[in-house]
Amino acid sequence: MLYKGSTNKQRAFSIVTIIDSPGFAYVKRGLCPGGHQTQHHFPMKRKIAIAAGIIATAGIAAALIIYFFVYNKPHTDYASAKADFQLDGSTLFEQFRTSPAETSEKYTGKVLDISGILTGVEQVDSLTIALFSFEDGLFGSEGIRFTMLPDYSGEIISTPPGSPVTIKGLCTGYNETDVILEHCSLLH
Repeated sequence: MLYKGSTNKQRAFSIVTIIDSPGFAYVKRGLCPGGHQTQHHFPMKRKIAIAAGIIATAGIAAALIIYFFVYNKPHTDYASAKADFQLDGSTLFEQFRTSPAETSEKYTGKVLDISGILTGVEQVDSLTIALFSFEDGLFGSEGIRFTMLPDYSGEIISTPPGSPVTIKGLCTGYNETDVILEHCSLLH
């Protein structure tokens, strides 16, 4: 809308008014230097703000889901788990040594009850490792290594070497010298 008698100076310093209407924000700026009235629409800013809010909400929800279902996930209680296989230690070691691929496929990831003669106990930092040794290798004794659960560390340490024991644990594989079992408990 043109106002007769207005000067360019008046047009340039006209008052900016913000008008809210459903769905859009309009900025009404009196007269522009060209002499006509203008209105600017800002629907994209609102859409961007809504999209950013949705993305932020989804990110927070994903973080909470990961925290509660991954970090807060209950751990398997291997001490009370039922053994998948019950074996003699020398038999298990010989199977891994002669056919590691087939034996690994059969026993890795399974809970095993292993019976044998305890040959030693090692303590490394906070870990207690029980040993069934069957051969002397290039880097020391070779056999089965059991990483004990903290509740059973004192009991295995007090067991004298040469004692027959049964240890239950999760088989994690063979490293060309030792069969490795973790989360182990002493069954006697």
